[in-house]
Amino acid sequence: MTSTSGLPKWMEDAIWAGDVDLLAERAPCICCCAEHTHEHCPARAWQGCRGQGSLTRRDVDEWAGHYGMSREEFLGFSTG
Repeated sequence: MTSTSGLPKWMEDAIWAGDVDLLAERAPCICCCAEHTHEHCPARAWQGCRGQGSLTRRDVDEWAGHYGMSREEFLGFSTG
């Protein structure tokens, strides 16, 4: 379960009310699609981002670090 603590009151109220129109108006998704997404998209706060399920750079860096690899190695771009 995602916590709403730390969100602006208007956003928390809109989430609980299911007011997607207000959420989309005041915190819209700035991503064009799931493949071209921004980690700082305002709609991520209310689960309205088109790229919500896409890996972020931080996700990739964490997975690469978990396996002891650089980002390039993890993504298969290493030259060697």
